[in-house]
Amino acid sequence: SIHLPELAQYGIRRDALMVPCKNVYIAAWHLRKQVVRYGNTWTAVGAYHSATPALRDDYARRIAAIIGRWQRDPSLIAQVSAAPLSAADVHVAQSGAARAGAAQANRTQTGAAQAESGQAGAAQAGSAQTGGAQLSSR
Repeated sequence: SIHLPELAQYGIRRDALMVPCKNVYIAAWHLRKQVVRYGNTWTAVGAYHSATPALRDDYARRIAAIIGRWQRDPSLIAQVSAAPLSAADVHVAQSGAARAGAAQANRTQTGAAQAESGQAGAAQAGSAQTGGAQLSSR
C-alpha cells in the first residue's frame, strides 16, 4: 500500500492490512480522511482509491454504478453480504467487536463527563457533520 509510511507513524505494519477487522478500520480511517478533504462527495469516494484524477474519477463512477445496480435490484446486496466467513475471520471480528464495545463504553463515559462540563457539543458536532448525508456530485 502506498499508505504504509503514514500508517507506520501509528505503528501499523503491512501485516495488519491482512487482518480483516484491522483492514476495515484502516480503510474507514482512509475514507474518512478523503471525506474530510473533499466533503461527502464522489470525489472523496474516488480519492479513497487514487489521488490521480483520472483513476479517482473512474473508481467513483464504478462504485456509483455498483450502488445503482443495488438500488435497482436489492437482492444483489444479499449476495454480497452472504459470503461465508472463515473461523479465523469470525474470531477476529468478535475480538474486534469486544474492543470496539469497550472503546464505545469509554467514549460514552467521556461524552457524559463532557456533557456535564458543557464540552460535548463541539466534539459531537464534528462526528455528526456527514452522518446520513447523500453524496453530492461536487
